[in-house]
Amino acid sequence: MIASASKVSKTKDIAKSVEFELFKNWYGVSYKSADQIFTILNLDRAGSSLFTGPWLDTWIRYMIMFEEWYFHNHMAKTLFKYYDENDLSQMIKTAKSNPNTEKLASYIENALLRFNNLPKSD
Repeated sequence: MIASASKVSKTKDIAKSVEFELFKNWYGVSYKSADQIFTILNLDRAGSSLFTGPWLDTWIRYMIMFEEWYFHNHMAKTLFKYYDENDLSQMIKTAKSNPNTEKLASYIENALLRFNNLPKSD
C-alpha cells in the first residue's frame, strides 16, 4: 500500500510520512534489526524476484536509516545470510538489464562491492 501510494503525486507525501512512522516503530518501539525486517518483508524467500517486488526498496530505505544508528550491521551481511554469492550476482546482473530495477541493482551491487563480497557483473 505504501509503495503504491508513493507512486501517485497526490499521496506521495502521505506515503513518505507513513513509511517514516513505520520505520520509527520498527526501530524505536519494536527494536527490529535490519535482518528481522528483511524476513518480515519476506525478502529471505523472494528468490529470483528479489529485485522486482516493492519490498527490497523499502528494506533499503530502512537499512539506510538503520545504519545511521547501527552502522556495524551492514546490508551485505543480511543479504549474504539469505542468498548465496553466485545467486546474488546473477540476480543483480538480471536486474541491471531491466530499466525498472537497474538503479536499485546498481545500488546494491555497489554496497556489496564495498565489502568485497561480490565480483562486479558486466
